[in-house]
Amino acid sequence: MMENQTTEIERHPNSSELEILNLAYTRFFSIYGEFILDKFWTLSAEMRLFKLKNCFEIYAELLKYKPIKWYVDYLKVHRPPKEGFIASEYFLFIRNVLCHFPYFCCWNDIFINEKNSSWNGPANSSIQRFIKKYSGLDAVKYRIWDNDKQKYTYLDFGFPSLGMDKIFLKDLISEKEGMFFCMILMKNVLESQIEK
Repeated sequence: MMENQTTEIERHPNSSELEILNLAYTRFFSIYGEFILDKFWTLSAEMRLFKLKNCFEIYAELLKYKPIKWYVDYLKVHRPPKEGFIASEYFLFIRNVLCHFPYFCCWNDIFINEKNSSWNGPANSSIQRFIKKYSGLDAVKYRIWDNDKQKYTYLDFGFPSLGMDKIFLKDLISEKEGMFFCMILMKNVLESQIEK
């Protein structure tokens, strides 16, 4: 006779997830509230980088949360070209560069290359793998509507090329327009988990 086994349905958020989600959402949306104001751009380049880096770190942590993973998988299938890819792999690449290269004071100075991206580890670091996998692809072009200012922002997401002496983040994505898009997309992904 087989014992009747019942499996509990996995519910999200559980208590530990809820604790982290509350901390993460509070911090992310606090910075986001500053970011959308014009005066954010009067902060020093170093302070802007610090706050942007913090948002990317929070977002990267929250990508581990299963319901957010499911939403990003949905984006990969149902949204415009490469939006799901940008919301996951591209953002993780930027986050990894920001975290593993804390030597710069502003966005426009940050650079990597094939040598320094694996200086203390294997030649297949996550940064190296991204560079090799996406090297030389055409830029992804976007426009995003700013409801508050009633205007579109146009931007390109570029890709690194193998063999470059220096791959500057500013050449892949500009600080102001690029970060505007990144913050909006990160916010949209995170808001997918908020009950209306």
